[in-house]
Amino acid sequence: MIRFVPLALALAFLTACATPANPPTTSRLPAPAASTAWMTSLCTVASDLRTALWASAADPSDPTALRQAFDTQLSAAADALRTATTRLDTLPPNPPAGAEQAVSDLNDQLTTLRENVQTAHRALADLPPAATESDLGEVVGTAWPSVANRAAKPLDGVPVSEDMKAAATDPTCKLLPGLQ
Repeated sequence: MIRFVPLALALAFLTACATPANPPTTSRLPAPAASTAWMTSLCTVASDLRTALWASAADPSDPTALRQAFDTQLSAAADALRTATTRLDTLPPNPPAGAEQAVSDLNDQLTTLRENVQTAHRALADLPPAATESDLGEVVGTAWPSVANRAAKPLDGVPVSEDMKAAATDPTCKLLPGLQ
């Protein structure tokens, strides 16, 4: 029994040292309902963009259909980006603090990406009919890595404020990188 007393004292000491006397307060006040609704709308736009961009990626089983698949892929990506920027203009009122700058930055980034996709789409159309798979891949490769990155991280490079994160309570928001 005496052998267990030092062990019990050591455990009690370690427990006391590990528990701060005044634990820090980390709870936030809940975000206003209007901010939460606004963030849910933004998250829905970002999530829908993500889905549309991934869905636009074609993988033809017939190599002769590669050019048409790339044409469809670039066209669908440009449409998805245009739809997202249009929807950003229709977000509800009362955004959380910092959201207006975030939407402005996101809109600029998506517009630039759409222009790059459209440039690649035109370059693909300008290739000669006898263009090789390498030629096709080179053209699509000028835009597609950025499209894939945006699909993976729709809010990448967008300043997300703490108020925005606090209002991002919808499950759609929880799936987006940068809002956790």
